[in-house]
Amino acid sequence: MIANLNASEIKRLSLIASIVCVGILTISYVTNAMDRIIFPMLLKWISADYGFDLKSGGFLATVFTLGAGLAAWPTGWLLDRWSRKAILILGIVIYSGFTYLTTIGFGFTDIGVYRFITGVGEGMQVSALFAIVCSYFYMHKALMVGTINLGFGVGNFLGPYLSIRLMMYNNNWHTPFIIFALLGLCLAAIIWGTVPRTFTESKGPSNEDAAVKVDLSNVPQNFFNRNVLVCGLTAAVWGFCVFSHVGLYATFLLTKLNMPPVVASVAVSMMGIGGLFGMVGGWIGDRYSNRWFAIAGWACLALVWYLQYNIVLDPNVHNVLNFVVGFAVTSVVHPNSVSLLQRSARPEFIGRTTGFFHTCAYLAAGLSGFVFGWSAQRFGWNIAAFALLTILPIIAGATLLFVNQAQLLRTTSRSSA
Repeated sequence: MIANLNASEIKRLSLIASIVCVGILTISYVTNAMDRIIFPMLLKWISADYGFDLKSGGFLATVFTLGAGLAAWPTGWLLDRWSRKAILILGIVIYSGFTYLTTIGFGFTDIGVYRFITGVGEGMQVSALFAIVCSYFYMHKALMVGTINLGFGVGNFLGPYLSIRLMMYNNNWHTPFIIFALLGLCLAAIIWGTVPRTFTESKGPSNEDAAVKVDLSNVPQNFFNRNVLVCGLTAAVWGFCVFSHVGLYATFLLTKLNMPPVVASVAVSMMGIGGLFGMVGGWIGDRYSNRWFAIAGWACLALVWYLQYNIVLDPNVHNVLNFVVGFAVTSVVHPNSVSLLQRSARPEFIGRTTGFFHTCAYLAAGLSGFVFGWSAQRFGWNIAAFALLTILPIIAGATLLFVNQAQLLRTTSRSSA
């Protein structure tokens, strides 16, 4: 059927006001990204304090993703029924508070709990962010995901370097945790006071103007259909591979390649620079093909990760390669995969599609640090990385070939129809 939409059903913000809202939400994602990267970046010193081995440290570096994964699906359900703004702010408060509590941990168990709950908050924020912007700017889903990912890129760039510098300032790894936690709480207050519910609670194309038509004729009625399941599988591979790399890449550079801490932090930070091009990656996917652009991103990742962990020794080349990783992960695969998944279900399920993507991604990511760390200890970095970061991306790209494009939601303007 063709859904004719009535603009009078919802009040729209001006273009400038809506761009300001997107900007504030994008900045809030900076603190989320910094909170994710701070523990892996400082893992060498945290492990030295507590006596963690590579497996234990790798698990703690990525266990937050289990919390994010378990929170994402119920959060997606709530997003379709409750205030998205409230969920967003609550998520930020949770992960900021437990980032601070990490500094007073006694050992593996309680730090693991703090990291897990940190992930719960991060998962709530991420699911809310993408549901909000993709509902309001429903004609440009991948572009908006890529725009929000600018914040992730900035956080990934600033986080490693600031973590090392703040730690070295007073020789205490607690300092960056405390400062990043305070930044998150400040952003939560800013969102509460400045971003209106008119923006956060938009219901997408079901409430928009008659100049737009939404073709739902071939989209399955049920949420769990073939395309949703295929996208969920590739989301799981995305989460596992990305957080395997994020969780232990700094450790690989510091211990295997013996890079100085500041040099290693620059290489890790370059992933964030690559994420700054999310708007470009999203725009290309929306204009041409989300599926094929995501497949190209997976092929790129398979090659680059092979070079990083098996061939390249020069720090400058690592800087370039990790920039490419950031671009492929944050600006190509992620925005186009999220858009593809949202177009696989009906508009009323947008909260659930966002939650489903991050549930699949983060649950798989939850054990990625442990599995990668165990594999590296058992078989060596080269073999472990080849199996987990080259073979799996190839499989993910091939899996997207099974998406039935005839069953995707199509949204067009009347003038282009």
